[in-house]
Amino acid sequence: MAVSDPLNITTIYFSAEFSTSSLSLLNEYIELKQLYPSIKFLLVDIDECPRAAYNYDITDIPSICIVRGVDIVNELITKKVNGNILNIIQETKIIIEKELQNLKNYTWPSEYIRQILPQSTGSKSAYWHHNIGLDNSNIIDLGWLRP
Repeated sequence: MAVSDPLNITTIYFSAEFSTSSLSLLNEYIELKQLYPSIKFLLVDIDECPRAAYNYDITDIPSICIVRGVDIVNELITKKVNGNILNIIQETKIIIEKELQNLKNYTWPSEYIRQILPQSTGSKSAYWHHNIGLDNSNIIDLGWLRP
């Protein structure tokens, strides 16, 4: 994921064509999109884009990952909701509401963030890490973070 506006929220729905449970939740996920038009909603088929599932450490489908800027806010994986896939959509609503409230209480004005973001990504420190963006995906990709 490229460096993006830290004030943006994105939800990523990981599914697969063979998974009937993924397909059964698709309509509810689309309804979420209509409920929150200011939020980006992505649909990723793990068979078509396995690298995305790997980058976000998705082990079960359906799963929903909520991202703010480049940071993973929460992962709603089937195991974490006791295997009840219907809870994934409800939990997603709760987390989205919480994140929207956090954005309302955010102390830095968005214009300030937009001004410093190009400076921070184009700084001399980029030389030291070979212009590789430091985000959660690259840490996993390059093995910089070992458990």
